[in-house]
Amino acid sequence: MASALESAEPMSPVSISETGNQSGSETDGFSTSSEETGAPTSSRVIGRKRKAGEMEGDCDTATQETSRGSGVISEGHDQDAGAAYGFTVTCPISWRQRQTIKSDSGHQLYVDHPLGLKSLRIEFLVEPGAKWTRLSRFKSGVYANGATDYTFCVNDYVLVNRHTPPRRPLPEGVTDEEELQWLKDNFWVALIAGFHSLERKTAFVRLWWLYWPEELPMGRQPYHGRRELLMSNKADIVEMTTISNLASVCRWEERDEREIGLLNAELFWRQTYNLNVQQRSLRALSKLKRHCVCKGYDNPDREMYVCSGCGLGNHEACLIAAMEQRAWQRFKEGTLTHENPEEHDSSNQKTRKPSNGAKPWAGKLEGKISRTQRFAVDIQSTDYAVELYHHAATIQQLVPQSKQSANGPFQPVVWNMNLDCLRCGAPLNERPV
Repeated sequence: MASALESAEPMSPVSISETGNQSGSETDGFSTSSEETGAPTSSRVIGRKRKAGEMEGDCDTATQETSRGSGVISEGHDQDAGAAYGFTVTCPISWRQRQTIKSDSGHQLYVDHPLGLKSLRIEFLVEPGAKWTRLSRFKSGVYANGATDYTFCVNDYVLVNRHTPPRRPLPEGVTDEEELQWLKDNFWVALIAGFHSLERKTAFVRLWWLYWPEELPMGRQPYHGRRELLMSNKADIVEMTTISNLASVCRWEERDEREIGLLNAELFWRQTYNLNVQQRSLRALSKLKRHCVCKGYDNPDREMYVCSGCGLGNHEACLIAAMEQRAWQRFKEGTLTHENPEEHDSSNQKTRKPSNGAKPWAGKLEGKISRTQRFAVDIQSTDYAVELYHHAATIQQLVPQSKQSANGPFQPVVWNMNLDCLRCGAPLNERPV
């Protein structure tokens, strides 16, 4: 049987802080450069980040495609360019593959999980295993590229070049959307699990891939934000020269103040993708916190209003639908007018769950929530302030009410509405999160 690192606890991510090189002496760091490796910057990726269609069915077939000791996968690139240093990573392992592993096959079976997330515990193979185990291990890596030195450590998020040679830098004056698309087109995002070197000449990085929602077999979900990634347990090995720079990524744990965690990073993740589960199933995605009376999820690109009384997060779309329902009833009675905030009574103004079906008021009434006054609130124990807003809720009446007689062409009317919690009826127009 192949050597397996299974134990009561999964192995640490090539625990660089706990282990040195294979001879037992701890090594603090490793420095490499494009000159030392004899390869241009970002010349090789030992393995490529596979797309959704390639990942599907990995655990059900013994002939799955694996990441290879090859070059960066780009159109027209020679995939055997890295054969001299090549390692094959197979992740996950199918039952049939596990049965066919022989003691002399050169396989090395590992068990690990990223960031202490035991729910993502996974087995993967590294081939040739004997060669991989002989590599020295390091706590960190320094990559020198001309006048710039980049230092990377275990559990750093990094950008991995998708193309050889790397494409042109981001032009100046682009929009946020153009910058995000440039990032997706040119880089993959990964979490560093460990550093290994071959005779101090070639440095390898073991990593875990993060995926954009559209890369997954089930595709992007309605709650995924524009800058949202998913942490996966897809293990891989790349050459250090393929890493471009650190990536600005944070983990969002969906606590009370969603801005605090997201202010400091360009990208974020909150959900995991588990390759051990049938990969087209939504069960492969970790569960998220549910909000609002609709029991839906939080899309950080859309406003959500947290009630200071009961703590419920209210989706803006659900609040607008509830407003429109109230206004529609009064419109049919011919009594639609401004709602009076002074008549607010949270004990008896609970709003029913808004309907997701047909909207009979479409083309007649239109609800809207607009930002009005802006103010900033300092976040305790940080150097950051969160921008908050007062909000105005309105209904625009586009046609005459049933009991109105129009004298001449009807002019749309705007009515002020109360912005109330959908569970307890308390006012919400103080602060969104």
